[in-house]
Amino acid sequence: MQSNVVSASLILFAYNQEDFIESAVLSALSQSYEPLEILISDDCSSDQTFSAIERITRDYTGKHTVKINRNDKNLGLIAHIEKAFKMVTGEIIAVAAGDDISLPNRVESIVNTYIKKGKTPSLIHSSALQIDENGIEIGEAKPEWGTSPPPLA
Repeated sequence: MQSNVVSASLILFAYNQEDFIESAVLSALSQSYEPLEILISDDCSSDQTFSAIERITRDYTGKHTVKINRNDKNLGLIAHIEKAFKMVTGEIIAVAAGDDISLPNRVESIVNTYIKKGKTPSLIHSSALQIDENGIEIGEAKPEWGTSPPPLA
């Protein structure tokens, strides 16, 4: 493995997002970065979210390693995150929600920033395109860039 290659994982968290999950999963599968491990994790949705995840990933033959998970019971956000983080192996982990659409170069951009910063950042975040309930793009949510110490609360 080349020294500038970083193992990366993308976790897509889902819960009752059947109307959006197909676009979110397809955007995760279309990431340009390699090597990439993708975990799509459902927190025991009561709708058809997990069925859609299974259908979309069933015949995936692309370049990424793909794992799916469905919690036996709803764990809630924090416990779901903790469980999913234990299920991936990447040196760097990107996260998305079941109603997020990641541009194809999202993970690649995050990894490139991580490498550029000497592999020292503990948190790198990216902007997001916001959509309404009809899937219409309504603007960009863009965080302020820079570094700051973690809160001491």
